[in-house]
Amino acid sequence: MPCATTLYFDLETDAAIRRIWQAIEDAGLPSSMLNLGYRPHLTLAVCESMNLEALRGELPRLVSSIRPVPLTFYGLGTFNIKEGVVFLGVTATQTLLDLHEQFWRLSVAHADGNHTYYQPGIWVPHITLGYGLQQDQVGQVITALLKIALPASGIATELVVTDVSPSGYVDLFAARLGSPLSE
Repeated sequence: MPCATTLYFDLETDAAIRRIWQAIEDAGLPSSMLNLGYRPHLTLAVCESMNLEALRGELPRLVSSIRPVPLTFYGLGTFNIKEGVVFLGVTATQTLLDLHEQFWRLSVAHADGNHTYYQPGIWVPHITLGYGLQQDQVGQVITALLKIALPASGIATELVVTDVSPSGYVDLFAARLGSPLSE
């Protein structure tokens, strides 16, 4: 089963990102993240399959040693791929890069088919605002979002392992940063 490991945010940051998704919808453009019911998130890794029990056994040690991560959102961007993607760029601080690398090393031992664009040195920290956009919609989404005051800040508070499908996601287990693993 395809899995993703993501960071979720404190309530204020979550609400701010949802307002951006709603602004896309209010501009008459498709808000795929809002329409599929995703939670705002920052993806650390994606793989085709994962030994969830092995990862679950090792995660508590990792997450209990990591404090919630302050984030800065610095601008809007796109990926140059066939399906149009617009994202909110996240400043790649040393704290965030260290967390990502620690998790990557842990997940590689328990995952098959890791998507290489999430590996350290290649990964672009971002929050997806829209995907599956037509070429002309990418520019329209960016234009609609130019009124967003950036840079802005937020806090990542939770690491979550998720089962991913084209129609949405299901959280499998979560851990609050600085705390033991929870259901």
